[in-house]
Amino acid sequence: MNQEEVAGLLGISRKSVVNHESGANRPSASLLKRYAELYQIPWDWLLTGKSAEAGSRSGSGRSYSREIPAQIATDEEILVDAFRLLDEKEKYSILLNVFHSLAEKRNREHDDARKARLNWVVEALKKVI
Repeated sequence: MNQEEVAGLLGISRKSVVNHESGANRPSASLLKRYAELYQIPWDWLLTGKSAEAGSRSGSGRSYSREIPAQIATDEEILVDAFRLLDEKEKYSILLNVFHSLAEKRNREHDDARKARLNWVVEALKKVI
């Protein structure tokens, strides 16, 4: 997803997105929450780089990048392991199929946030395949 798309989905200018990304300006609390919803990440991570988990008793939070592996389901772990065992031609074939499936799903999606997420994945896959 590029800055123009982010700006459109958030209802702000592209320059505002650039300024938020560079640190020249800080978004309001309500805009920060909208960024978090758009990117499907905890809003507090945008502020601190850490996210308090519901199950965390210490309240200290953990680095968001460290939370991701805990969120991956067993079947997803198996898929990643299986993908790593494939040769480049087999990986390409799978990525091409995933690309086409997600592009079709994106075109049918009505929820703007999900559509933006699908668009980001489709655009990322374009760079790989």
